[in-house]
Amino acid sequence: MMIHVRLMSAGVLCGALAACGGSKEEKKPDAAAAEAMVAAPAAEELVASCVKMREQLALCKDQAIDMLMNERSKANQELATQWADAAKKTEARTVGLTELEADGGGGEATLAARTDKCKAVATSMPAQVPESMFKAFQGLGSCVDKPCADRVACYQPFMAASLKPAPAAAPAPAPAAQ
Repeated sequence: MMIHVRLMSAGVLCGALAACGGSKEEKKPDAAAAEAMVAAPAAEELVASCVKMREQLALCKDQAIDMLMNERSKANQELATQWADAAKKTEARTVGLTELEADGGGGEATLAARTDKCKAVATSMPAQVPESMFKAFQGLGSCVDKPCADRVACYQPFMAASLKPAPAAAPAPAPAAQ
Protein backbone atom coordinates (compact mmCIF):
# COMPACT_ATOMS: atom_id res chain seq x y z
CA MET A 1 0.00 0.00 0.00
CA MET A 2 2.77 2.46 0.85
CA ILE A 3 4.20 2.08 -2.67
CA HIS A 4 1.05 3.73 -3.97
CA VAL A 5 1.29 6.57 -1.46
CA ARG A 6 4.90 7.46 -2.29
CA LEU A 7 4.82 9.67 -5.35
CA MET A 8 8.32 10.92 -5.85
CA SER A 9 10.63 8.02 -5.08
CA ALA A 10 13.17 6.85 -7.65
CA GLY A 11 12.40 9.09 -10.57
CA VAL A 12 8.66 9.71 -10.70
CA LEU A 13 9.37 13.34 -11.49
CA CYS A 14 11.42 12.36 -14.48
CA GLY A 15 8.71 10.47 -16.25
CA ALA A 16 8.60 7.34 -18.36
CA LEU A 17 9.79 3.82 -18.64
CA ALA A 18 12.16 2.52 -15.98
CA ALA A 19 14.18 5.62 -16.59
CA CYS A 20 11.78 8.44 -16.43
CA GLY A 21 8.69 7.62 -14.62
CA GLY A 22 6.05 5.25 -13.61
CA SER A 23 6.35 1.81 -12.17
CA LYS A 24 6.31 -1.37 -14.18
CA GLU A 25 2.62 -1.76 -13.34
CA GLU A 26 1.99 1.45 -15.24
CA LYS A 27 3.91 0.31 -18.29
CA LYS A 28 1.70 -2.48 -19.60
CA PRO A 29 2.02 -2.59 -23.38
CA ASP A 30 -0.98 -1.29 -25.27
CA ALA A 31 -1.14 -2.14 -28.95
CA ALA A 32 -3.40 0.87 -29.59
CA ALA A 33 -0.81 3.17 -28.03
CA ALA A 34 1.99 2.11 -30.40
CA GLU A 35 3.96 5.06 -31.70
CA ALA A 36 7.25 5.73 -33.39
CA MET A 37 10.35 5.21 -31.29
CA VAL A 38 13.36 7.54 -31.47
CA ALA A 39 16.83 7.62 -29.93
CA ALA A 40 16.85 8.66 -26.28
CA PRO A 41 18.52 11.95 -25.34
CA ALA A 42 22.17 11.82 -24.24
CA ALA A 43 22.72 10.86 -20.58
CA GLU A 44 24.24 14.24 -19.70
CA GLU A 45 21.23 16.04 -21.15
CA LEU A 46 18.85 13.74 -19.27
CA VAL A 47 20.63 14.31 -15.96
CA ALA A 48 20.73 18.09 -16.35
CA SER A 49 17.05 18.27 -17.32
CA CYS A 50 16.01 15.88 -14.57
CA VAL A 51 17.85 17.89 -11.89
CA LYS A 52 16.43 21.18 -13.16
CA MET A 53 12.89 19.83 -13.41
CA ARG A 54 12.99 18.50 -9.84
CA GLU A 55 14.19 21.89 -8.59
CA GLN A 56 11.62 23.81 -10.60
CA LEU A 57 8.70 21.60 -9.55
CA ALA A 58 9.74 21.82 -5.89
CA LEU A 59 9.47 25.61 -6.14
CA CYS A 60 5.85 25.12 -7.26
CA LYS A 61 5.11 22.07 -5.14
CA ASP A 62 1.44 22.81 -4.43
CA GLN A 63 0.52 22.99 -8.11
CA ALA A 64 3.06 20.34 -9.10
CA ILE A 65 1.71 17.68 -6.76
CA ASP A 66 -1.80 18.09 -8.15
CA MET A 67 -0.51 17.70 -11.72
CA LEU A 68 1.68 14.72 -10.81
CA MET A 69 -1.13 12.94 -8.99
CA ASN A 70 -3.51 13.63 -11.87
CA GLU A 71 -1.10 12.21 -14.44
CA ARG A 72 -0.27 9.19 -12.27
CA SER A 73 -3.95 8.40 -11.74
CA LYS A 74 -4.58 8.59 -15.50
CA ALA A 75 -1.76 6.10 -16.09
CA ASN A 76 -2.60 3.76 -13.22
CA GLN A 77 -6.20 2.72 -12.59
CA GLU A 78 -5.30 1.24 -9.20
CA LEU A 79 -4.05 4.63 -8.02
CA ALA A 80 -7.11 6.36 -9.45
CA THR A 81 -9.32 3.96 -7.48
CA GLN A 82 -7.34 4.48 -4.27
CA TRP A 83 -7.32 8.23 -4.64
CA ALA A 84 -11.09 8.30 -5.13
CA ASP A 85 -11.08 7.96 -1.33
CA ALA A 86 -10.54 11.54 -0.11
CA ALA A 87 -8.55 10.47 2.97
CA LYS A 88 -6.14 8.35 0.90
CA LYS A 89 -5.73 11.12 -1.66
CA THR A 90 -5.00 13.64 1.09
CA GLU A 91 -2.45 11.27 2.65
CA ALA A 92 -0.76 10.69 -0.73
CA ARG A 93 -0.72 14.44 -1.42
CA THR A 94 0.88 15.17 1.96
CA VAL A 95 3.59 12.56 1.40
CA GLY A 96 4.17 13.80 -2.14
CA LEU A 97 4.54 17.42 -1.02
CA THR A 98 7.12 16.38 1.56
CA GLU A 99 9.02 14.36 -1.01
CA LEU A 100 8.88 17.13 -3.62
CA GLU A 101 10.43 19.54 -1.15
CA ALA A 102 13.06 17.04 0.01
CA ASP A 103 13.93 16.00 -3.55
CA GLY A 104 13.92 19.38 -5.25
CA GLY A 105 15.01 21.84 -2.59
CA GLY A 106 17.94 22.18 -0.24
CA GLY A 107 21.66 22.78 -0.45
CA GLU A 108 24.66 20.99 -1.91
CA ALA A 109 23.97 17.65 -0.19
CA THR A 110 20.47 17.59 -1.65
CA LEU A 111 21.81 18.62 -5.06
CA ALA A 112 24.28 15.72 -4.95
CA ALA A 113 21.51 13.27 -3.98
CA ARG A 114 19.22 14.68 -6.70
CA THR A 115 22.01 14.38 -9.27
CA ASP A 116 22.67 10.77 -8.22
CA LYS A 117 18.96 9.92 -8.61
CA CYS A 118 18.91 11.52 -12.02
CA LYS A 119 22.06 9.65 -13.07
CA ALA A 120 20.36 6.39 -12.08
CA VAL A 121 17.38 7.41 -14.20
CA ALA A 122 19.62 8.23 -17.16
CA THR A 123 21.56 4.96 -16.97
CA SER A 124 18.34 2.96 -16.98
CA MET A 125 16.96 4.81 -20.02
CA PRO A 126 16.46 2.50 -22.98
CA ALA A 127 18.15 3.38 -26.24
CA GLN A 128 14.78 4.11 -27.85
CA VAL A 129 11.90 6.14 -26.35
CA PRO A 130 8.43 7.05 -27.64
CA GLU A 131 8.56 10.03 -29.98
CA SER A 132 5.93 11.96 -27.96
CA MET A 133 8.10 11.68 -24.85
CA PHE A 134 11.18 12.87 -26.75
CA LYS A 135 9.33 15.88 -28.19
CA ALA A 136 7.99 16.79 -24.74
CA PHE A 137 11.52 16.39 -23.31
CA GLN A 138 12.87 18.84 -25.89
CA GLY A 139 10.46 21.51 -24.60
CA LEU A 140 11.43 21.25 -20.93
CA GLY A 141 13.97 24.09 -21.11
CA SER A 142 11.20 26.55 -21.88
CA CYS A 143 9.48 25.72 -18.56
CA VAL A 144 12.16 27.22 -16.31
CA ASP A 145 11.36 30.33 -14.30
CA LYS A 146 7.78 30.75 -15.49
CA PRO A 147 5.13 31.60 -12.91
CA CYS A 148 4.15 28.43 -11.05
CA ALA A 149 0.86 27.74 -12.83
CA ASP A 150 2.53 28.17 -16.23
CA ARG A 151 5.62 26.20 -15.17
CA VAL A 152 3.59 23.21 -14.03
CA ALA A 153 1.43 23.37 -17.16
CA CYS A 154 4.64 23.42 -19.23
CA TYR A 155 5.98 20.26 -17.54
CA GLN A 156 2.61 18.45 -17.79
CA PRO A 157 2.97 17.21 -21.42
CA PHE A 158 6.29 15.55 -20.55
CA MET A 159 4.76 13.85 -17.53
CA ALA A 160 1.73 12.74 -19.57
CA ALA A 161 3.92 11.40 -22.39
CA SER A 162 6.31 9.67 -20.04
CA LEU A 163 3.58 7.88 -18.11
CA LYS A 164 1.83 6.52 -21.20
CA PRO A 165 2.01 2.75 -21.60
CA ALA A 166 5.06 1.59 -23.51
CA PRO A 167 4.29 0.44 -27.04
CA ALA A 168 4.01 -3.27 -27.57
CA ALA A 169 7.10 -4.91 -28.99
CA ALA A 170 6.88 -6.03 -32.59
CA PRO A 171 6.37 -9.78 -32.87
CA ALA A 172 9.40 -11.80 -33.92
CA PRO A 173 9.33 -12.93 -37.55
CA ALA A 174 8.20 -16.47 -38.12
CA PRO A 175 10.98 -18.94 -39.00
CA ALA A 176 11.28 -19.60 -42.73
CA ALA A 177 9.78 -22.87 -43.90
CA GLN A 178 12.29 -25.37 -45.26
